[in-house]
Amino acid sequence: MVILARVFSIAEQAKFFNKHIEPWAGLLMRDIEAAKTVVFYRASRNHWKSIFRN
Repeated sequence: MVILARVFSIAEQAKFFNKHIEPWAGLLMRDIEAAKTVVFYRASRNHWKSIFRN
């Protein structure tokens, strides 16, 4: 639990994001846009696209 309270630098956060989030984020956004039953997520796609730049 100690690691959850630690403050991570921007560089550490970027490294984590690039390794664990970025590889699949674009695929997730494409799936959300294509799905017909995810109205809530589709409505927020512009926000997520700006974060993931896909």
